[in-house]
Amino acid sequence: MATSVRTGLLCDYVITSQDGSLSLVHIFSDLGFTSFPATYPRFFVVFILSLDQGQHQVQVAILDPGGSALLSDVQPATLDVELPGAESNLVMDLNNFAFPRPGIYQVQLLVDGRLAHAMTLRVHNVEEQLAPARA
Repeated sequence: MATSVRTGLLCDYVITSQDGSLSLVHIFSDLGFTSFPATYPRFFVVFILSLDQGQHQVQVAILDPGGSALLSDVQPATLDVELPGAESNLVMDLNNFAFPRPGIYQVQLLVDGRLAHAMTLRVHNVEEQLAPARA
């Protein structure tokens, strides 16, 4: 069995119960701002995955629309998997995250240095959507 990612989500808040189940508040894939660069006060990146037994290096990366990494200082975490195929929750809390410009961002999960899952985040200018159409 290889890495299996059941889901990847972005949300405003996560509560983890004692049994390991997750409660997610405000799941999103789109953020609007009135100006750029823009900062989002707090959000969570959540991956639910299954891995082979053994030790694995996992890392979350966020790429801007040009493909530049925005989380370059985050070191990979180590997961020790005792039961192969058992689900693991990977929850990353990001505070005051800066988005330099509008566009399509990519949130990636890397397991043992390989891309295991990617999701897109659309970041846009709200004022452009609210402006009246010009003929």
